[in-house]
Amino acid sequence: MGRVLAQGNGVWMIDDYYVGEVNTVNVETGRQIWSFALPSTERPTLAVDGNRTFVRGGRALYALPVF
Repeated sequence: MGRVLAQGNGVWMIDDYYVGEVNTVNVETGRQIWSFALPSTERPTLAVDGNRTFVRGGRALYALPVF
């Protein structure tokens, strides 16, 4: 199972089969609203706080927008 967190109007996920990207699905419609490709091939971690979603991949930290 992948990592899934809810933040804002979206559900953020990193699927075990596609660890190279983060996907966001709208909580009301279930439609994908955004995808972010991760440049690192290391296993990323996902966290949410305030008005941001954070992804750590390798040595990089990405602060993604919340919808």
